Amino acid sequence: MKEPVKIHYDEECDVLYISFGEPRPSYAEDFEDGVYIRYDMETDALTGVTILDFSKRKNELKNMPWPFTFPTESVNEVVH
Repeated sequence: MKEPVKIHYDEECDVLYISFGEPRPSYAEDFEDGVYIRYDMETDALTGVTILDFSKRKNELKNMPWPFTFPTESVNEVVH
C-alpha cells in the first residue's frame, strides 16, 4: 500500500513541507542548499522533504535528482 502524501505550504515563511505517511520522529539531511530530506530515526525510511524559499526555487525542483518521484502535480494543486 502506498503511503499518503501530505503537502503543506507556509506562505508567510515560504516553506514547503512534503510528508510521506504518518508523522514520526525523523532527522534531516541537506540535499541541496535549502532543501532537506527527512528520514525515520529508527528505520531510515524516507519521511518527507522541507524546501526553504520555495517560491524562488519551484521551477528548478523538477530537475533535481530526487531519491523518489517528486509529486509535482500535487504541489501545484496546493501552491497557487
